[in-house]
Amino acid sequence: MLIRSDRTNDYVWLFVVLTGVALMGGMTLVITPPPMMAIDSPTYLSWSVTRTPGYPFFLSVIKIFDPELGHLPYFQMTLFIAASAFLAHAAARLGGPWWIWLLMAGAILGNPFIWRYSWEILTESLFITLVMVFLGCVAMALRRRPAGLSWLFAASVVLGAGILVRPVGYALLGVAPLIGLLWRGRRWAAVGAAALPTVAIVLAVSSWNLINKGYFATQIFADYNIGKYDHTLLATSAADLSMDATTASPVAVAKQTSAYSWSISVATIRNHPADYIHRVVTNFADLWTLPDISSAEAARIIIPEFAVPLKDGVFFGFMALSFLIVIAVARHPAASPLLLFTAVASLCVNANHLLVALLEAALPRYAMAMWPALIAMIAASAAWVSVTKESKVLSQSHDF
Repeated sequence: MLIRSDRTNDYVWLFVVLTGVALMGGMTLVITPPPMMAIDSPTYLSWSVTRTPGYPFFLSVIKIFDPELGHLPYFQMTLFIAASAFLAHAAARLGGPWWIWLLMAGAILGNPFIWRYSWEILTESLFITLVMVFLGCVAMALRRRPAGLSWLFAASVVLGAGILVRPVGYALLGVAPLIGLLWRGRRWAAVGAAALPTVAIVLAVSSWNLINKGYFATQIFADYNIGKYDHTLLATSAADLSMDATTASPVAVAKQTSAYSWSISVATIRNHPADYIHRVVTNFADLWTLPDISSAEAARIIIPEFAVPLKDGVFFGFMALSFLIVIAVARHPAASPLLLFTAVASLCVNANHLLVALLEAALPRYAMAMWPALIAMIAASAAWVSVTKESKVLSQSHDF
């Protein structure tokens, strides 16, 4: 069923593009950009086996036109703006006041962290772009239920690309089949459209790596932050590290490092389960509340001390809202497409944060990967409330 919306909603994307281009131009002229090369950048430039191949492939394509990658930030910023416009356009077509979707795009484009990522040779910018395209495809599919399977298929292809860019995308693979369950009458076809292309992409790349490099995976997961606590490292019987890294192949070294990381991770969970669970819960909460925005001198964004509890309370409220939305949709899967889109965005944020909390520390870049999904969740919730109130007013006027 197609959703009717205000004609102004059809032009939201244009305002987003103009705003994004203005911001890109302004920041280019005014702000001193960070260095392009970060600590992890060489591993992407060298196609390291510890990295998924999506971003190295992207860099190789850019090198065809820009061998020195001097214009890479502008490519990444352009893609970011285009994806923001597509997400705003797709979400606006679900209904609701046009200004809500403009505010959504403004909150996404106004995030300084994301613009900073665009200047670096790191996966964050491209992954955030793909997350927005994924959400936009889902919104287009929801608007067309019970049709729209082609948009679900496209969303799944984009998700597969996202996993190849950044492995935290695997978290969203758990969300994809749940999206398909929202289709009545064509439920299993929708589940297949939402999940199978992603699985096929992952299997194809893993098979290629097995044939050519000797491991069946999108990468060798050579390092985890689980268990890097002094009491665990001292008590752990780690994997054998006797291999000479200077003579061994990169694959062999990565496999050895992976075995070591795995051994201390298993030891942590087995010997210190309470400690591990506490850290997972703490990391999950930190990913929601963004502790790098605080009054501390070392904070990336410094705010007044009195505003810190307010900020924490607001983001805890968003976390609680995300849980309530998913519960509501689980009980009423035939709800408004706006509410369904809100639930999808909620699941994406929580799935990402949970996977990161299980394996890593709550670093800002892991939280910012889901910033567009969080803002989309908030905006779609507001749009749903607005549409619901408007429907009630119209219903009451008809009764009279």
